[in-house]
Amino acid sequence: MSSFRELTDRNGIALHYACESEIKDIFIDREKLRDILNNLIRNAYKFTESGRIDITASIRGGMIVIRVRDTGIGMSRELIQKAFQRFQQGDGSKTRQYEGTGLGLAIVKESVEMMHGRIFAQSIENEWTCFTVEIPANLEILEPGCIEERRTKERRASCEDYRFNERRKKDRRDTDLAGIRGRDIIRIAAFDKTLASSGHVKRIESQNSTACIVIAEDNPGIQEFLGRALKGYTLLMAPNGQVAWEAIQHTQPDLVISDIMMPIMDGYSLLENIRLHKATTHIPVIIITSLTEQEDRIKSLQMGADDFLTKPFHHLELQARVKNVISVHKLEREKTRTEQLEVFLMVLASAIESKDQYTGGHVERVANFARDLARKASLTEDHVKDIYMGTIVHDVGKIGIKDEVLNKPGKLTDEEFEHIKEHPAIGRNLLSKLEIAPVAVSIAYNHQEKWDGTGYPRGISREEIPIEARIAAIADVWDAITSDRPYRRAIPIDKAIRIMHEERGKSFDPDLFDLFMDETDKLYLKYINMELFKKVS
Repeated sequence: MSSFRELTDRNGIALHYACESEIKDIFIDREKLRDILNNLIRNAYKFTESGRIDITASIRGGMIVIRVRDTGIGMSRELIQKAFQRFQQGDGSKTRQYEGTGLGLAIVKESVEMMHGRIFAQSIENEWTCFTVEIPANLEILEPGCIEERRTKERRASCEDYRFNERRKKDRRDTDLAGIRGRDIIRIAAFDKTLASSGHVKRIESQNSTACIVIAEDNPGIQEFLGRALKGYTLLMAPNGQVAWEAIQHTQPDLVISDIMMPIMDGYSLLENIRLHKATTHIPVIIITSLTEQEDRIKSLQMGADDFLTKPFHHLELQARVKNVISVHKLEREKTRTEQLEVFLMVLASAIESKDQYTGGHVERVANFARDLARKASLTEDHVKDIYMGTIVHDVGKIGIKDEVLNKPGKLTDEEFEHIKEHPAIGRNLLSKLEIAPVAVSIAYNHQEKWDGTGYPRGISREEIPIEARIAAIADVWDAITSDRPYRRAIPIDKAIRIMHEERGKSFDPDLFDLFMDETDKLYLKYINMELFKKVS
């Protein structure tokens, strides 16, 4: 009782104790008895805004009888039946005016039954509640093995009274995260109020963090469990939905994990905010709740939750679900970004076509040639797709070239040719603003480089030239010489093939060139103007 005296005095609640009969020495589990009393008194204090709490102890028929009676909000018959279930609370409101884990009474019941006892509740709504605990006083007879073991060898090195965040620091608790069970977290929040009144976010950094997660949970014990279970992530622990919502808007996390029953702003309201705001609607959400009814699961999913966990849950299940949800959304984001990139690059290609009619059909054919050559070179499918999209805009820098130079029918002067040579750098500068298109930037900047180092703008050679640019160069030159240009007609196929072979090892990577000009499948003819082919045949 002394642990609660300061709290009850401060809140004007009278706390009384009476021993109704003489109690001699008994054999009982001291720690479990302390936990039982802590939870029952704390529960009474939590649900009593004013009035009194009375605690009595007596011996009756070989049983220790302890009663904890309060003048709090009381419970209905339905709530009394559910009172000892894990994660249930006397206050059923979603905002949980009377805060807590919903674990206390389940822990008490388990502890009482482990000592061969029983517990029951009586209550009248808005008047009083009384919990009665009956425990055999002769556990040395009922559990002789346990008594002998405790006498010969204490299970703990010392009998220090650990709080929930200090308990068993040096044993398996640091490495073996068990599922949430009564006996494993019997001291959770034994003395602590929840964190709902705090307006601060607790940040837990990880050296090799793979994602940022905002956790909306008002109980410090559950926060501690989640913090230890989710090592490897950067965690922002919020004590209620409102604080979590502010953190989400500020940090744009990779995932939100939220309890439903929280004060100030509950989990449903937080989820609704996330889904209604454009800046946060894409953020995945996992709902963690003690509510086991099917309608609550369905409601969470209907409101846009990506997954849910029902307490108690195992830490491995938590880790797996978090990893899966983050991975799935990462893939979806990449898909969306790729689709947006494709649309943007197509718009750029249209802009190029409007400036240079020759370039329009040219870029489409070059992109097709480059894609097929990249695939034939056994590049990954993602790289193949990037090369295709990047090659579509390989000439985007021509937007910055003067029309009279770009479409000049005759031979270019040296000055005009130097102006033309600016288009790779212009293309790089334009595309570099797209952080999601590094391959497109590489192709735009390097597609005029040559295998022997005589190209531009940098004059690099061989493998210094990125492979995507080497592929684009082959496709670009081949389509250029087999297409009509402002200053000449398309070169016939047989002559074009001879020109290409002359540039093998000079302008072109010889290995890639051989794949492109391979006579067994004739990739080089796949997108060619068939009228030119007829001239040869």
